[in-house]
Amino acid sequence: MKQLTISAFRDPPCQPLIQSLGIHVAMSPYFFPERLDCQYDPITGSLTINFRYLDDEPAQGYVETRDPRVRVRQGKHTGRLLAVQVPVERHGIEHVQVMTSEIAGAIERAASDQADPRRGANFRLAEQALRENKNRIEDLVTA
Repeated sequence: MKQLTISAFRDPPCQPLIQSLGIHVAMSPYFFPERLDCQYDPITGSLTINFRYLDDEPAQGYVETRDPRVRVRQGKHTGRLLAVQVPVERHGIEHVQVMTSEIAGAIERAASDQADPRRGANFRLAEQALRENKNRIEDLVTA
């Protein structure tokens, strides 16, 4: 099994001055993925991207997204995005670049499906980390 660990911590966004009052609006640091652990298993042909946070939350089982090739795993208590899994081999290793873009798109669509806006924001942060590290993830699978 091939593995890659990527630092993915994001600085909380700041709101500009409003009527001479500086307001700092930020999501809890517990909702920012601090690390991505990517694993490609050539035996099963699946790529799993685990999003790691400050704490270890128990996970629910994998659920399908609107894209039937992409499954996500959420935290049992917070609903944070904990993992994404896609069967790369089944769709052809030559399509890895397309698949990583599709994974990010599936996460983005799953974010809009979340009833709680904090969960949607967490999914978007995870999706941003995935897009920023797309080339390194593709290199892991194709190496």
